[in-house]
Amino acid sequence: MRLKVARSSKSTRLYAIKSTYDPKTKKTSSKIAAKLGTAEEAMEREGLDYDGAIAWARAEIARMTEKEAFDAAAVTIRLRPAKRGI
Repeated sequence: MRLKVARSSKSTRLYAIKSTYDPKTKKTSSKIAAKLGTAEEAMEREGLDYDGAIAWARAEIARMTEKEAFDAAAVTIRLRPAKRGI
């Protein structure tokens, strides 16, 4: 995931963007994974300056990425074939 900073005349919005690649069509697509709010809200809530708010957003995205990787980890289940008694 990555951070997208959308600036407007009134506020600076922070988004977590997830990009995916489709090997069949050889195209990438992206979607908003999470809306982190505005930089001004983060500055007020966390008591940070603008650069601190951006660093906070990057840390949140890193945490989200780790959680997603952990949730998507492959799980191997070994099954024993059933014994058939005839």
